[in-house]
Amino acid sequence: MGGFCKEIIVTAPIVSWALQRWYFSQSWLDSWKTGKRELFFKFLALAPVVVLALMQGGRSGTAASGDSEAVTATEYLLAQGYLIPRYVLSILNPYWVCTDYGLYPPSTMAISCIGLISLTGIFIWSVGKVVSGKAIGLPIFCAAVFLAPSSSIIPIVTQIGGEHRVYLPSLAFFVLSCIGILRFFASTGKDVQAVPRPATWSLVFLFCLSVASITFMTNQSYSTLSAFWKRIVVRVPSNLRARQNLTVVSLRRDEGEEAFRWLENLMSDSRQGTAARLEGAELAEQAKQVARAREYLQPIFNAQPNHVKASIIEARLLVLEEDPSTAVRLCERVLQESPRSAGAWNALALALRMLSRSNMNSEKSIEAKAIEQRTEEALQQALDILPWSANDRFMLAGLYLDQARDAEAERELRECLLYDPMRPEVWYWLAFLDMQKGNIELARSEVAMSLSLRRTPDAEDLARRILP
Repeated sequence: MGGFCKEIIVTAPIVSWALQRWYFSQSWLDSWKTGKRELFFKFLALAPVVVLALMQGGRSGTAASGDSEAVTATEYLLAQGYLIPRYVLSILNPYWVCTDYGLYPPSTMAISCIGLISLTGIFIWSVGKVVSGKAIGLPIFCAAVFLAPSSSIIPIVTQIGGEHRVYLPSLAFFVLSCIGILRFFASTGKDVQAVPRPATWSLVFLFCLSVASITFMTNQSYSTLSAFWKRIVVRVPSNLRARQNLTVVSLRRDEGEEAFRWLENLMSDSRQGTAARLEGAELAEQAKQVARAREYLQPIFNAQPNHVKASIIEARLLVLEEDPSTAVRLCERVLQESPRSAGAWNALALALRMLSRSNMNSEKSIEAKAIEQRTEEALQQALDILPWSANDRFMLAGLYLDQARDAEAERELRECLLYDPMRPEVWYWLAFLDMQKGNIELARSEVAMSLSLRRTPDAEDLARRILP
């Protein structure tokens, strides 16, 4: 099962072999002889990982080596010299948990090198202990092997690090803690069983109380989305994703000018400045702040006049300014250079939708019908590239509703819910269609779901008509 869903499974047979040698065999050769059938099937379980990797053409989430902004294998490996010690500190003190370290190394080269050299030395020591027959190195060896797939030389483009990678490897810490306690009592000549029971329970109580207190304090940082992302920005100031989420939260709270400050602080960064400007422009476009969006985009166009993502945002801004014809021409130019850009196809469909509505009379003209056909083709192209795009599916459903193609509209709305079940407008239109078909009970549940997500006049009006 692991082989079909998680790449980290590739090191499990190695750990299994090591544990089998230490607990069930006298030597490595003996462990292979006695368990070779079992080990054969364990290594055979890696076949799905290999097959899926070959079918996909690379590891899922691996940064492209040709992208100048991607994290290289060397950078990624060096970053682990800073991150893995932080993982250990997080086990000791939950308040050190960061959750999201962003996409780029958060530390200096010197600190990362020192950490990586130290970690390499500890790993070599553990290997030596395991090979020479001393089990004290086994926990560290197993932890390193389990951590290797996500913290070695294969960059994961979605994150440079994260404490969730240490759930299984953290067992080594607790095993070593138990060994340390046992050795302490052995060195003092005392048996663990001889420790007075009240003293034992007092130590356990104090330990649990201290950990619970620290965890409670940490959880206060997760009480709101704003506090959560601010905490991460404090720990990793270069984390673009955290700053982008802070901007989104601030916009939802109507904080206005203050909202974009989180991204503006990163726009001068040599590596992430362009990405920060694009994120800011996209959020400004969603907030219908056209002037601000153009202010963020201008330096990008000065450096790269045909920048694809910036051009897509500019096309959407033109739609906001009710200039769909210029937006269509801009999208067509982008698609000539990047025909596999789902964002460009989406922007083209958005501009064509506005253009078709501006050409409507009492009856649809031939020109309007042709534009609608192009809109459908553009959305289908976008969905061929990104089948999970809920926005494109909802736009396509809206087009079908305008054309009275209710069955196809319902199909797209149902598909949309598979990828984004929290869209109130999707639930509303499904309720509307089911009401028209006479499925009143289903329509009632759907409109109730729509109202639970967001109360709108249309949903409330529909609810009054069908709810008892």
